[in-house]
Amino acid sequence: MQVTNNQEVQSYNYKNIKPQEVKTTSSTFDSLLEEQKEVPDKKEGLVLANIDKYNLYEDLSDDEKKRFREILADDTVSLEELDTLSYEEAKRFFSHMYPKDMESIMKSPLVKYGDDNNQIFMMSSSIHMSNDENFNKAMYRTYREINTEEQRDIFHSSIYNLNTAYINDEQYEQVKNMYGESFIYNMLSNLETEYSQNQDLRTKMLLDSYTLLQKNYNEVLNEKKEIYA
Repeated sequence: MQVTNNQEVQSYNYKNIKPQEVKTTSSTFDSLLEEQKEVPDKKEGLVLANIDKYNLYEDLSDDEKKRFREILADDTVSLEELDTLSYEEAKRFFSHMYPKDMESIMKSPLVKYGDDNNQIFMMSSSIHMSNDENFNKAMYRTYREINTEEQRDIFHSSIYNLNTAYINDEQYEQVKNMYGESFIYNMLSNLETEYSQNQDLRTKMLLDSYTLLQKNYNEVLNEKKEIYA
């Protein structure tokens, strides 16, 4: 949600005001009042109406409700708005956008992801990517920190290519269990070997991405240790 405040400041020379000038000023003031009357009241968008319809914010704190509604008031989420949320808040934010049953989801209005739609989609998809919450949090940060769309796309494809193998819920759970610390280590080991043999740009981008993912994963683990220390 973007808010713009344009205000014109008029200055007057009271020493030189003539009777006819007072009339002009009054007329101008009346015109401004008429323009104000023509400005419609701001209405909440389709997304918030849908959230209210299904009472999706029932279990959120008052502060979260207020901030999430401010973000969604224009039916759009921007990267700058997401940056105001912690990972835990972002997880609740994305989890409370749509109802739980598929029929209601299909009837719900779509949330637009602003100019950074590709990056925001990847960040939101990482939240429920695996059964390892530390891995999901590290992925969320990695998608946020990779600066170029090309590198994010290549990294995203290398992660989600593994998901194409499942055909039922049981296999899907196996894939979700596969992601974690050992997965990062094995991918890095394979990429380092590949890059030593063929130093192409794509492999370099993947190597840099998984190195960043490993750094973020270790940071998440250390943060958790500090919390429980």
